[in-house]
Amino acid sequence: SNESEHEPSEEINVNEVPDWRQEPGTPLWDFDREPPQSVHVEELEEPVAVGPEITELRERFEAKVVQNPNMFNGPMASVESVRLSPDGRIDMVTRPTDYFTYTAAVYHHRHDQGRNPIRPLGVQATILSPDGEKIILERKPLSVAEFPGQLYSTGASTRPGHQPEEEMLHVLRKKTGLEIEADQVKVTGMSRSNIINNYCLLYEVRLTPEQYELGQTKAKQIMRESERRFYPITVDQAAGSIERMYGGKRTIGAWDPNTYYNVLYALRAEGRRTPDQLRAIEAAGQRDL
Repeated sequence: SNESEHEPSEEINVNEVPDWRQEPGTPLWDFDREPPQSVHVEELEEPVAVGPEITELRERFEAKVVQNPNMFNGPMASVESVRLSPDGRIDMVTRPTDYFTYTAAVYHHRHDQGRNPIRPLGVQATILSPDGEKIILERKPLSVAEFPGQLYSTGASTRPGHQPEEEMLHVLRKKTGLEIEADQVKVTGMSRSNIINNYCLLYEVRLTPEQYELGQTKAKQIMRESERRFYPITVDQAAGSIERMYGGKRTIGAWDPNTYYNVLYALRAEGRRTPDQLRAIEAAGQRDL
């Protein structure tokens, strides 16, 4: 730890975003590092400022979707800065914005997200079985606005006034219907979806046997009554399920990019894959871009 005190923090340049056609998502926490130790968000009161073109586009967008039940305008926290400390701390500064303004901004800057002033902060969790042998993924319904039909792990955008751990626990309880406890949820990394300029804190949660059994019952009921689909994936390296999944028909284009990295960080945190193995899996999953 004495050495880490003298190492400089890494500031993520939020105004430089790779072309999403070549790099749909970016892992921001190095695979060689141990998982983050803590996350802190400082929230500024002044909302994100946008230009007249985005304001006009927002008004047009709102008029179009007012009758769409899958679209509603909720508050969001937008990232102003990200600093990764050598002692394992992630520090961020955010400003408030809203979903309709963000949608207008992400469309207006669709060819260069580095110029987009709105960068929503999200949280996602990879759910593991009690023995850590399986991860549970979901395929998004085709009716949703973002990444319809693609693989996804439980998550949501953070709301102003909420710390990420608090938001993650709230989302897990709401979307799974399970009484997840705070000590079950552990941060594993951070990534960015370059397609929609979304920064995401990534977590893992290992279910208890009772939660897992109840979750299976709830999942079967949900799949009978809706478009949502759940898939348990074996993580054991000898089985090779992860490698076949990433290197086969489920390359990164079939994923929400943040979920793509969420799974890799969970494998790292669980000691299931080495950093070199993760980089090889990542490379295989991006070969068809």
